[in-house]
Amino acid sequence: MIFDANYCCCGRAWNSPDLVIYPPDSMVCQGWQAAHDMFAQLVKANRGATIQLDDPQYLVAGDYVIDHGLWTITMPTGEQVHGRYTVVMAMKDGKWVFVLDHPSVPTPPPATQPG
Repeated sequence: MIFDANYCCCGRAWNSPDLVIYPPDSMVCQGWQAAHDMFAQLVKANRGATIQLDDPQYLVAGDYVIDHGLWTITMPTGEQVHGRYTVVMAMKDGKWVFVLDHPSVPTPPPATQPG
């Protein structure tokens, strides 16, 4: 799957004014326009990257769906970044919209001390 603005903002229904994203590189991003701007910068900086959702899991609870799993982004250089995500979608006005997205990258283990 191509990691592009359509995937990140439009095709994934991130058009909810209630959207909250907890990106791995900042504290919080609120609202569709802020999410669109953030992902547009991310996509521009990583042209040609692809993203793969690994073993997504879905829990349906009435008008809400919780989606969680792992992801892999492959850069054009072949370098891969692995992470995890949790997404909450809600049925609002007859359509599914994202209300929460929390991608994260695991913290690397502490460096070993010589000696």
